[in-house]
Amino acid sequence: MGDSWGNEVARHGWALGRKGTLALLVLAAAVLVPAEGANGICVGPELRVRAGGDGTPEVRAGETLTVEGVCFMEGCDDTGDSTGFGCSAGERGATTPRRDVTLVLRQGQREWRLGQEDARSADEGPPGRITWRATVPEHLRPGPARLVADGAEQPVVVATPLPTP
Repeated sequence: MGDSWGNEVARHGWALGRKGTLALLVLAAAVLVPAEGANGICVGPELRVRAGGDGTPEVRAGETLTVEGVCFMEGCDDTGDSTGFGCSAGERGATTPRRDVTLVLRQGQREWRLGQEDARSADEGPPGRITWRATVPEHLRPGPARLVADGAEQPVVVATPLPTP
């Protein structure tokens, strides 16, 4: 045991030295302490198809489709009234419901406009919600498709039409 621990560290290059240790502490402080007024992350809009079962919703040509949209807001109010870590007390982001949001069904290179609605305001119900009711177009092929509205997407499967009795 002729070598001391300090010599062992120096020989293998494990030592940071004073400048390296100081740089590491400054970096750790910058990562761990948020900037003044730091906000959380606002979620983007989402689409949900009212359909039974699990997995990718099925749609059929000629049937009525109900699609729910949530979080269709302009702006971001994610700070609330919290004074906790990463939040700014008293600051609130301005938000307004999106207007004229168009729901489109896309399959391959084709697309069909299913409707246009305004998102609800706070006095109309949960803010940022939209409900579209539309008839599924007749000229779809069985297989995958997507519902799209203002950045939100919901995969669907176009099912073979049910036989008429």
